[in-house]
Amino acid sequence: MQSYEEAPPPYPGTIPNATSNTVRPKGDYRGVPVYEVSSNDTPIYNEMSYQQVPVTEARPILVGAHAVPLGRNPIHCICPHCHQQVVTRVDYYSGSFAWLMCLLLTVIGCIPCCVIPFCATSCQDVTHICPCCSMVVGRRKIL
Repeated sequence: MQSYEEAPPPYPGTIPNATSNTVRPKGDYRGVPVYEVSSNDTPIYNEMSYQQVPVTEARPILVGAHAVPLGRNPIHCICPHCHQQVVTRVDYYSGSFAWLMCLLLTVIGCIPCCVIPFCATSCQDVTHICPCCSMVVGRRKIL
């Protein structure tokens, strides 16, 4: 442990044992001596060369819309087109899963029931639409 009577060690990156470092007592802070260090040394940067990067004019950065998990129900999100905070409108449409279920019901011989996948929303794909600008926010497909 270092005693408070000695001068503090030099800062990293400066030349050790330099004679131009001056350490003077500055006073006490709650019984602990405080020192003032003055130096004319320039710091050493491990002989690494730094290049100046040209500064260009600041331009606005476009941030892409983040992925929103789409479900079967309306969601609360920010529309990527009009940038309004909205609750989406949900439209259902018959996708490949509804047609596959219709084909399966037809193959097993339940011909009157083959229209059920086109009526049940749980078998249909979902489109989320912004109520403000009527643009498509996203789609959720079962298959």
